[in-house]
Amino acid sequence: MRLPSNHIGKNDHMRPVSRVTPWVFAALVLTALVGVGLFVSSASRAPVMSGASEGTTTKAEDGDLRFRIVDVQRNVTQIGDPIYGATPRASYTVVTLAVRNTGSSTATFDGAYVVGRDRDGRRVTADREATAILNDDGVGRLTQIAAGERIVTKVAFDVQSRMTQIQVHDSVFSRGAGLRLGHRVQ
Repeated sequence: MRLPSNHIGKNDHMRPVSRVTPWVFAALVLTALVGVGLFVSSASRAPVMSGASEGTTTKAEDGDLRFRIVDVQRNVTQIGDPIYGATPRASYTVVTLAVRNTGSSTATFDGAYVVGRDRDGRRVTADREATAILNDDGVGRLTQIAAGERIVTKVAFDVQSRMTQIQVHDSVFSRGAGLRLGHRVQ
């Protein structure tokens, strides 16, 4: 079947693409990237132990999540192997957390929501690369936890002095709950 020559290249139903479309698309992509960046970084800007429970416990609740410190390893000088690993500027403190969803619906946990303080009062954020290597199964990075389920994950902090506390969150917008890192974990 052959079309008449006067219809070749013409389509009455299609509109020409506007020159504004690429700019609108670029603006939408930029807005989305900024929004995601603000969402993720707002957890690391959360005040540590300010307004959160400040008990000397290794257990705490925030929202639908219950947190318990399982283990604390200090002065870790290498995570992973020399090829696929992470080396700290000073040393890592690795906190192993058990996280249980006590709510009635699925909750999301991310190790980036955990922030800490060292003994000099400096704010310490989780080292994403080292934390990802420690949790090579992906647990702890935007992990969905069904109601009643429990996960165990590790969070690494690159510290220059001894860490004394962490603040855990059930979401990036929650108030948080404080946990002290003592010498012994129960």
